[in-house]
Amino acid sequence: LDHTGTPMGSRRLRRWILHPSTKLPEIERRLNAVAELVEKPLERARLKQVLEGMSDLERVVNRMATRSAGPRDLAALRAALCAHGPLEDWLGAGVSAEAVAAVKADLAELAGDLKALKTLLAGALADEPPAKLSDGGLIRPGHDKGLDELRRLRSDSGAVLKELEERERRETGVAGLKVGYNSVFGYFIEVSKVHGAKVPARYARKQTLTNAERYITPELKELEVTLLGAEERFLKRERELFEALRAAVLEKDAAVRRFADLAAELDALQSLAEAAAQGAWTKPEVDLSHELEVVDGRHPIVETALPAGSFVPNSLSLDGRERQTLLITGPNMGGKSVFLRQAALIALMAQMGSFVPAKSARVGLVDRI
Repeated sequence: LDHTGTPMGSRRLRRWILHPSTKLPEIERRLNAVAELVEKPLERARLKQVLEGMSDLERVVNRMATRSAGPRDLAALRAALCAHGPLEDWLGAGVSAEAVAAVKADLAELAGDLKALKTLLAGALADEPPAKLSDGGLIRPGHDKGLDELRRLRSDSGAVLKELEERERRETGVAGLKVGYNSVFGYFIEVSKVHGAKVPARYARKQTLTNAERYITPELKELEVTLLGAEERFLKRERELFEALRAAVLEKDAAVRRFADLAAELDALQSLAEAAAQGAWTKPEVDLSHELEVVDGRHPIVETALPAGSFVPNSLSLDGRERQTLLITGPNMGGKSVFLRQAALIALMAQMGSFVPAKSARVGLVDRI
């Protein structure tokens, strides 16, 4: 049955299998949606294509709430939110079944919150964020001025030092002046002893070499502190912005979870429709009677395991008045269990909203198997 395109849809389908509905209106709602999707294979394929681009929103939001989410979880959320528009477009031109119409109305209500969150993440998050926050590069340039300055210092420290070196050469007239870095002494301005007379008073001696003197200036000292601390402050500022993004996601927690719920619903419905189309299954009639009528029923799992066309269909007729019991006899491996399980599976599939492998089927609601 599982032809879902998202983890959320797969979990929803599993829930429907484990807990078939006993509410007739809900069963009919699902069956009508599946029926229309079976009749519209192109729309069904288009829906799955839209859904396949979605991440597991439910788990992303859960990780956000427990503070275990990483940068790529935000990227996954952003990608999933991008499916909101295409889903609305599909619902506008796709199918008209009641189940789908209800999803369309709910999506319209969520549009404001989801679009605001998508816009925020699109403007703040890098195209390909790192796996870990400590790797840096999570926030898109232009989102935060302070972070942009730290990024420039972090990535263009060489250019900053070169700019300072050129300026000092012009001001002092020493063409051979150099700005360098030493892991022991830090940043320095080096002037050969030949040009010692040109050294301005604002230069403070830092180290003496055989043929040169190394100096420090207030500006270079300040720049040293800035450059050496840029990496740490860059990562700290990114952490702050990441926390702000996580808080923004949690503010829209209810909207994101509802969006995930609606996507899961659509995914499960298109999955059932795809299974029905591939298996040439039939829409069952589900009612409040005490009858189980199956014409040319087939066991969906055994039929799949056998060569095409080799499963022999069989019929079943039970009611609450005259045919309450059937006595099934035959040799071992004669198909008794297949017949029993086939009846159970057809009832279960019908009450979860699925088409069934039979020429026709009428299922009175059951509360247990």
